[in-house]
This record gives sequence, structure tokens and C-alpha cells, in this order.
Amino acid sequence: RLAAWPDGLGALAASPPPADLLGLEARCDSAFLWALLRRRLADGEPAASAVAATVAETAKHSEGRFNVLLTDGRTIVATAYGDTLFHRTTSHGVVVASEPDADGVWTEVPDRTVVTATRDGVHLHPLTDRS
Repeated sequence: RLAAWPDGLGALAASPPPADLLGLEARCDSAFLWALLRRRLADGEPAASAVAATVAETAKHSEGRFNVLLTDGRTIVATAYGDTLFHRTTSHGVVVASEPDADGVWTEVPDRTVVTATRDGVHLHPLTDRS
């Protein structure tokens, strides 16, 4: 949830090409974040860096809760920013969720953290203003 949505994000909305914004299927804050993130990915930025930079840049323009999750089916990249995020490892892989369920042991992700999870493990990195 972006506290400044939509009126306070004009400067940030100038960064993606207009076609990216006009092509959004929804006019909501999460679709706007997706447009910003998609542009970074299209420019070749690695997923973890793109997610972190999108959240850090957006946070400069608006208070909010920025739990973003991106996956390609092998790697999960997620952020905990202003809201809860948990992860757990199972025999089948890693599960990331905003709220834990009753199955298994969950580990809470610290606020303002980027999570990168693969079958090999979970890596946590602080989200900085320069991410």
C-alpha cells in the first residue's frame, strides 16, 4: 500500500515510458510498482537488485508497506518493508509468505530486508536507501 497513491507519485511516474503505464491492466498502486520493476528487469537488472531498487526508490516518494514478491519458478525474491514476511524450508523447497500457517517452523524476516530464496537456501540482505 502506497500512502501517497496516486497524487504524490508524479515524479516517480515520469521514470517508466508512458506506454508502460498506459498498458497497465489495472490502475492501482501494485500495478504501478510492477511497471517500475518490469522496466528495471527489461533493462537487464538482476531480479534481487531490481526489486530492492524499486522498493527503495518508491519509499523515497511515499510511505507504505512494500511486500513485493517475484519468482521465476526457481528463485524467489521478496521484500519485507513495513509489513510481516516469513520463510520456511521444506523437503520440497522454500516457502515465503506474509503470514505463517500452522505447518512447520517459520522464520520471520526483519523489516526492510530483501530475501532471495532458492533450493540451496535463503539469503537476507538489508534494504538500504541505495538498494
